[in-house]
Amino acid sequence: MTEKLTGAARDAAIRDLNGWAEVPGRDAII
Repeated sequence: MTEKLTGAARDAAIRDLNGWAEVPGRDAII
């Protein structure tokens, strides 16, 4: 699922879900 998302889309999704877009290493969490 996340594989099809672009960096921007993934970032927006995270921001919408948890609002932790500023959390470092969030890419590793996904």
